[in-house]
Amino acid sequence: FCLKNDDNGSGCILILCLFVLYLLLLISTFNFKLVKMKSIKSLAVLSSMICGSFTLSAQCPGGGGGTTTSVTTSVTQSINSSAGGFGSYSNGMAGLSAVGISQSQSNKLVYSDLKGSPYLNEEPTKGTLVLNNGKKVDNYLLQLDLHTNQAIATLSNGDEIFINSELIKEIAIPHDGELLVFKKTNPDRPDRFYQVLYEDAGMVFFKDRRATITDPVRNGIADRDGQIRHSNRYFISQGEGQIAKVKLKKKDVFSSFIDDEVYAMKEYAKKKGIKFSNEQDYVEVFEGVAAND
Repeated sequence: FCLKNDDNGSGCILILCLFVLYLLLLISTFNFKLVKMKSIKSLAVLSSMICGSFTLSAQCPGGGGGTTTSVTTSVTQSINSSAGGFGSYSNGMAGLSAVGISQSQSNKLVYSDLKGSPYLNEEPTKGTLVLNNGKKVDNYLLQLDLHTNQAIATLSNGDEIFINSELIKEIAIPHDGELLVFKKTNPDRPDRFYQVLYEDAGMVFFKDRRATITDPVRNGIADRDGQIRHSNRYFISQGEGQIAKVKLKKKDVFSSFIDDEVYAMKEYAKKKGIKFSNEQDYVEVFEGVAAND
């Protein structure tokens, strides 16, 4: 009867909830020996879930036969309709929802009680996102949180959101005068972005930039605030799934190459006066040898 005469089903919801609560009242009143308190609690939880789900179905779009709207879509629509919208940074491109990126969180993590910063770039910088389907989204104001390994976008109204890393495969951010490119280059950690230092058809030299947090110490002897420390780990990838973690030492890096390649790198470094003292020295040698092949 209520389904036929109640447009949004609220009458049925009320009757169902009252019926379940009535059963609970009977159980508690007569104290059936076969029913334990745990069962009563479970039934109470179940009734709450049933009532809650039916209430949402009656009130939300989709519950009464309308169009279903996901939380992500609702958040995206809300952001794009706010002052200026996310699309204001896209040089005429559609907003965030149209290019297939969704929000995983609405606010940046707070690091205010810690010394140091977890960010690659302190101020948002116009960068580029490459989606899994190859589409490029240019000129978004981006930061890279090296602690969470997530990109943060700043909207035109000042709000900050995390970009869903599952939907992008590359991040490019200008930093200290050069364009840094981050890709998912490690098959052992397919969800993590690494900075690509050098890449050709057969080899990738990449860096894992991390920001780790150390807890504060307050023990009566030491009094130290929590800190954020940056560190780097280097890797060389050759072939399918062949990943080697290396230190920036000639012996360690050269162990990933055959003798002829090592000889060519040493000769090029000798000719150019390269000392192999930092990552840029190795990148210069890799590029030089590749150019001479």
